[in-house]
Amino acid sequence: LPAVIGTIATIRDGHPDTPFVVCSPIWSPARERETGGSGMTLEEMREEVARAVAIFQERGDANIHYVNGLDLFGAAYADNLPDQLHPDGDGYIKLGNNFVTEVFTKLGIRVGRAGVA
Repeated sequence: LPAVIGTIATIRDGHPDTPFVVCSPIWSPARERETGGSGMTLEEMREEVARAVAIFQERGDANIHYVNGLDLFGAAYADNLPDQLHPDGDGYIKLGNNFVTEVFTKLGIRVGRAGVA
């Protein structure tokens, strides 16, 4: 949590009013509940990233938003995660499309089938 808050605070120091979307990690089956080098599972990391963003929102930052990495690339895309960590080519296309939809929705930008409308 302190590392995420520090990173956000550093960015906010230079860009206090810029719309800012913070995304948590995407799905990785072996790492969801297994503690990694950070001492956390991916589930715990997502909770901490969401918590950090909520702290900034509670302090009045109306231009910061959280996107759960599972909404970008969750278990439904297992077939596109050949090494259980990195998306394949089609997976990156799905991740990108989901990113545009999720992020632009958070920012209030309408997205149509052909892209930004």
